[in-house]
Amino acid sequence: MDERLNHLNLILEAPEKVSVAYTMSVLASRCLGAIEEEFKKPPEEQKSPDLEKAEIDKTQADAEKAEADADANDPTLDPEFKKEFYLSSFDYKDKKIVLKKLGMGVSAPVSAYVDGKRAELFMSKKQAEREIKKLIDNGFVKTPKPEATVESLRAFGINGGIVEHADGSHSAMKFSDIQDALEIYHRLNKEHRVAFEERLRKSQKDAADMIGFFQERLKRNLV
Repeated sequence: MDERLNHLNLILEAPEKVSVAYTMSVLASRCLGAIEEEFKKPPEEQKSPDLEKAEIDKTQADAEKAEADADANDPTLDPEFKKEFYLSSFDYKDKKIVLKKLGMGVSAPVSAYVDGKRAELFMSKKQAEREIKKLIDNGFVKTPKPEATVESLRAFGINGGIVEHADGSHSAMKFSDIQDALEIYHRLNKEHRVAFEERLRKSQKDAADMIGFFQERLKRNLV
C-alpha cells in the first residue's frame, strides 16, 4: 500500500499521540533527506573579482551600444535631418523627386524632396513613392519659390515673379518693381549693397519698405 495511504489511515484510526509522532517523524526524515541532497551538490565555482568586473563592464557596454544604435535611428534626435542617405530619384509631372532615408535602421523613415525642397516624411520607400505622387496630384506639394535675392530678380522676365523671404513670407513683384530694385542696387556702393541684400532676403515687409523708400529717392534722383 502507498506510504501516503498508510499515513492517512494512521491519522484516522490510530490514537492522536501515535499519529502526531508518526507525522513528525516523517517530516523530520524528509527534511534530513533534503539537507543531505543539498550537501551532495558540487559547490558553485566562485568567480574572481576581476571576472565579475569584466562581466559587469561587458553588460554595461552592450546596453550603451544598444541605446546608441536606437538613438541613431530616432528622427526626433535629428531635427535638422543631417543623417539622410540617398535612396532614389525620379521625375513626375515636371517635378524632380528625391527620396532619402533618415538613418541606417531597417525601419528608418524616408524623406521625400520635391524640386529640392523637403515635402513629407514617410514610413517606407514604397509608401513614399506612392503617396508623394498623390500629394502632387492633389496640389498639396507646391513648386518652391526662388529665394529673395538680387540674382533671383535678375532671372525674372517681363511677367515679374514671386520670391520667398527667409521668414517664409512671399513678395509678388511686377516687372517695373524688379527693374526699380535692380536700378537701386546698381547705384549703391559695396557696403550698402550688402545691406540691401540682407533686407531683401529678410521678409516681405522689410523688402517692401526698403524698395518703397528707395523708389521715392530714385524719382528725385537722390540715390
